[in-house]
Amino acid sequence: MPYRCVPTLIMANKYFKLRKLTLAQQIYFMRHAYPEFSYTLARNVAVWIGTLQPTAASNTYRFKVCYRPPHIPEIKVVSPDLLVHPDHVRLPHFYYSLGSLCLHNSDDWKSDLPIAYTIMQWISGWLYFYEVWLFTGAWIGGGTHPDAPQHRPA
Repeated sequence: MPYRCVPTLIMANKYFKLRKLTLAQQIYFMRHAYPEFSYTLARNVAVWIGTLQPTAASNTYRFKVCYRPPHIPEIKVVSPDLLVHPDHVRLPHFYYSLGSLCLHNSDDWKSDLPIAYTIMQWISGWLYFYEVWLFTGAWIGGGTHPDAPQHRPA
């Protein structure tokens, strides 16, 4: 994956509060950082579809990001199908009810942050740790529930 230029973001403090980014601003940041992604916009929901390859030796994953402001974006891997390690019964850090990746704690991402420079990097990280987990059986990506059975080596 080519280097992505990350714009300087102003940090909030007691004198300056960040405002939530509009859907148009999120679309702008995504188009700037990932021009090869396709996107659709309907009824205040933006859906981006694209591919990422976490490392040069990794698979290429096709996924979609669905964002309905101000909710947390949902990320679904379209292809290839996510496999479960033979010694486990479930994927780690995955919302089975939504079919979506669990990328962060609920307070890590807010709608004042560009998806292009937060969520996209977290997707790539999740895919990398998923591939390591698939090979070793141990989730080394950390998270809030590292004691779950699917995070331990076989």
